[in-house]
Amino acid sequence: MPLESTDGLLEALEKIRRAAKSSAAERGTLSLPDGSPLLRNRLSQKILKKEAQKLGVVVEGLALGDERPPTFGFQEGVDIRPADQVVETGRRIEAGGRRLVEILHSRGMKKFLLFSGTGLAGLGVVTALLWMVPKATVRLDVRSESLVQGFELVASPSATAIDTEKKILPAVLIEVEEKGEQKAEATGKKEKGTEAKGESTIYNWTDDDKTFAKETVLTLIRVEGEKLKFLLAEELTVPAQTASVSATPEERTTTYTPGKKTAAVTAEKVGEEYNLRAGSQFSLAGLSTDEFLAQNSEAFAGGKKEEVTIVTDEDQNRLLTRLKEELEKKAREDIQSRTVGDQKLSEEAIAYEVLGQTFDKEVDEEATDFNLILRLKGSAFIYSQKQLEELVAKLLAEEVPENFDLADKELATEVSAAQIIEGDDGQKMLKIFTKTKAAVVSQVDQDRIKNDLVGRGLNSAQKYLESIPGVVAVEITVFPPLPRPLMRMPQLTSRIDIVLKHD
Repeated sequence: MPLESTDGLLEALEKIRRAAKSSAAERGTLSLPDGSPLLRNRLSQKILKKEAQKLGVVVEGLALGDERPPTFGFQEGVDIRPADQVVETGRRIEAGGRRLVEILHSRGMKKFLLFSGTGLAGLGVVTALLWMVPKATVRLDVRSESLVQGFELVASPSATAIDTEKKILPAVLIEVEEKGEQKAEATGKKEKGTEAKGESTIYNWTDDDKTFAKETVLTLIRVEGEKLKFLLAEELTVPAQTASVSATPEERTTTYTPGKKTAAVTAEKVGEEYNLRAGSQFSLAGLSTDEFLAQNSEAFAGGKKEEVTIVTDEDQNRLLTRLKEELEKKAREDIQSRTVGDQKLSEEAIAYEVLGQTFDKEVDEEATDFNLILRLKGSAFIYSQKQLEELVAKLLAEEVPENFDLADKELATEVSAAQIIEGDDGQKMLKIFTKTKAAVVSQVDQDRIKNDLVGRGLNSAQKYLESIPGVVAVEITVFPPLPRPLMRMPQLTSRIDIVLKHD
């Protein structure tokens, strides 16, 4: 085994003894390296020589007063071949060397070496503690600014990973179908009944025949009240008036007789008020009553009415809206139940489609209530909130001003709006409008600061930290707490923690 340049007398003696216990094949030669303190101590060399001779070990490099290191050869455990100077000197110090060995192996010397070793070990522990125990926490208030940024993102079912350049994140399309049935009361009102009917004679006081079309209006002539209207049941032609002359010696008289024709008429509306008595007179189509006049010879009869409840268009729309809202809520809950983990559903972007609707009563149909059966489909995109925030964080990092860093790892991101759109290829996607608010702080090189703080006094560290651009306040806490003049920053960067704070 080799002797080291740092080995002392005791280490060298121990290695000689260990070499002596080795087998002959493994014993070898021990050499004193250049720079060994043993080369400068003649007594130590003498002791080594004596011990090596006794144990039969070869030691090279021993020099007793000569500038050239002599060689001691020990062969077969007994043969010693020193240089001439070494032999002569060895005879003079042999007795002293034997005495030194006895001293080194004495009980007092062992106690001295034990206490010395314990003291050195304690000193080593104290030194290690001074390096390992101290810990410092540095709190830096740094200048900050608010950064607010909006982004338009697209959640696509064909995407498998976020795409920062195209602002795309993966999404999953979920579709559900819901069916429901609901009843509602009809609120419409309608008059129901029969129209009065009868016959009326039309008189023509003109010299020409007059043809009246079907449904020509005959209006009741009255001084007060509603002017009720009747309609001709068929087309008819009323002949012109005729004239007859009678004469006496004293005078001649011409008598005119109007042309007339009787036709069936029907009241314009239902109701008892159209049951007119005989002898009622009517005007025709706004013509002068001096030329055309109608009169019934018999009373009109059959007119009556009553109010009934019917289904209106508003009734159907109201029921459709109510049932649709219920099915939309059910579809929304159904879609929400299918999300897992951090998947996010933008409820405002759910698309609803009516697949079918059936009313059991038509508009204007007489009924006190009616029923609706509705089928509805809900479609929505869900996406990972984590991936959304990851994409926003990457986009936001590109907007951070120079010499600033994002202060918060978790950004305040909210979805302000979302809508389902159709891409160029006809595929449906979800467009998401986000608004993100974050704080940016002045850049601080924490590794450099730690290296610069190592071993500094507290005042020096304080001044150094306050000189860093962007730092507005400094607080240093050192453990263990000592009087300020004695406190120093740790010797290890791993024992220095830096905490950044901002408004």
